[in-house]
Amino acid sequence: MLTADVNEVHKMIDSVCTRVRNIYSMLQAGFNKVILITPYLPVFDGYDEAYIEKAHLVGKVFNEQLKSIPNVTYLELHPNLNSKEDFINHIEPSKIGSEKIASLIEKVVRR
Repeated sequence: MLTADVNEVHKMIDSVCTRVRNIYSMLQAGFNKVILITPYLPVFDGYDEAYIEKAHLVGKVFNEQLKSIPNVTYLELHPNLNSKEDFINHIEPSKIGSEKIASLIEKVVRR
């Protein structure tokens, strides 16, 4: 996705978001509360700055599109997972990152 041009990236994001909307609609029919967890933006330590900017732009555009789904409880991970210690291999949540995710989910579920 990061090697595609901007128009192709937006088409891919639109396609994924359409599928997420459809899945969310199906889930709403069967559950009282559905929480949509937005993807986090990984810390790409050691990567080219242009690559990091493009990756984060794709993530931000995707997250904004997800927020356009009506009647959704959102849990945004990026404000809480934003340091090198939160990740293993640049993109996978570390023990620390996983604990942060679990804590955030618990707070939303208890609301």
